[in-house]
Amino acid sequence: MILQDPSPREQPFTDLQYRAKSLAALIRSVSRRTAVAVPDLETFQSLFDRRLGVLVRVQSALARTPEWRMDLGELVTESLAQYRIDDDRYSIMGPCVSLDGGLAETVSLIIDELATDFGIGASEGRRLSVEWTVAAGRLVWTWRVRGGPPKRASPELAFARELAERALPYQFGGVGELKTLVDGLICRLEVGVGDGVRP
Repeated sequence: MILQDPSPREQPFTDLQYRAKSLAALIRSVSRRTAVAVPDLETFQSLFDRRLGVLVRVQSALARTPEWRMDLGELVTESLAQYRIDDDRYSIMGPCVSLDGGLAETVSLIIDELATDFGIGASEGRRLSVEWTVAAGRLVWTWRVRGGPPKRASPELAFARELAERALPYQFGGVGELKTLVDGLICRLEVGVGDGVRP
């Protein structure tokens, strides 16, 4: 029996099936990881609803582009906008880079967890810088908070660390690291983005 490649008419449906299965697997994974890190059902519901909302927001953005990609700057800006943080509390700098759907989902979850933690502590005078560069098809992205470390062991940082240091390498061959420092914290991601750089 000879297996044939999908016809051009079948390809969009095949892509949709793949995306639906991948999204379902990601939601199950997020649900499990959230459940093991919270003390009660109420906390689980609050965290899971927020994380699910991030994925919904990303899916809506991806659906607007035929290439099924999302701009990295848009991911950062939308996450920070949730907390109405004053402009003088953060800076964003980097070239136009689009991420494919799967990578955009994972990176958006990392960004939102970090933004949630920063948003909680923004009134304490902490400052944030988000910068990224791209060289030879690889993205290097850095989230740096100064002005004091988190004052609690937050579930947001724990989940961001797991995504950066375990999920990113396993799923996308990237490298991630999240460190809590005396004067703040730093999260650095490095991952291939192929032809995602846009002029």
